[in-house]
Amino acid sequence: SLRNGGSVQTTATTNVDSDTVSVNLSGTVSGVSIGGALARAKSEGKTTSTGMGGDDGNDALTNTGTVTSSATSTVNTVGVSVGVGVTGTGVAVEGTAVDGSATGLANATGLTGGSGIDGIVNEGALEVTSTADVTTVGVSVSGSGTVTGVGAGIALSRAVTTAVANATAIAG
Repeated sequence: SLRNGGSVQTTATTNVDSDTVSVNLSGTVSGVSIGGALARAKSEGKTTSTGMGGDDGNDALTNTGTVTSSATSTVNTVGVSVGVGVTGTGVAVEGTAVDGSATGLANATGLTGGSGIDGIVNEGALEVTSTADVTTVGVSVSGSGTVTGVGAGIALSRAVTTAVANATAIAG
């Protein structure tokens, strides 16, 4: 049996910063110059805050006071890929790619009984907040040059961002 007649405050914070850089330089006086650069950045931040929580059994929770639960997940991902290919006479081919993804998950719960048969009584105040702030940046630059011949370059960039924030006052 859990009872609160006063004040319960829980705060959970996750901060994730991820940076990746890939650089390729290739060249030849004559002939074929081929090069590539790949940068992959994947970041994930998860946080969970519970004000009053029971376990897997049968629980009785009573709140006549104040329960504050806050969860914040901040994730920042930056991926940069740069490639340069040069040749005096011939063929210069250069490719770059960035694959960046960031996921932020924040879960905040005021009162939860967990699994089982639970009795939850709330006669007090609940303040439950959840924030997920996610930023993904992908930059890909490719350059090819030749004095006499053919120069070709390709630059690809993919950035996936997912932010999920869940705030639950009472869960059985």
